[in-house]
Amino acid sequence: MPLGHEIAGVVADELITPPILEKFSFGKLLNELKRLERGDSIERLYTDPPKSEEVKFKRPAEI
Repeated sequence: MPLGHEIAGVVADELITPPILEKFSFGKLLNELKRLERGDSIERLYTDPPKSEEVKFKRPAEI
């Protein structure tokens, strides 16, 4: 029988809902705004993504 965190991992991989995607996107937007405040240019923001981006979400098939 899988442990709780194993079940949560499967759910996270398979069932990411639009509200969770929106929250993740908002977090990325805040990070981009912080980079701009520190002086990064718009061009660099999109050609040089942040190195600390570790979490990758799978999109549900229905989106």
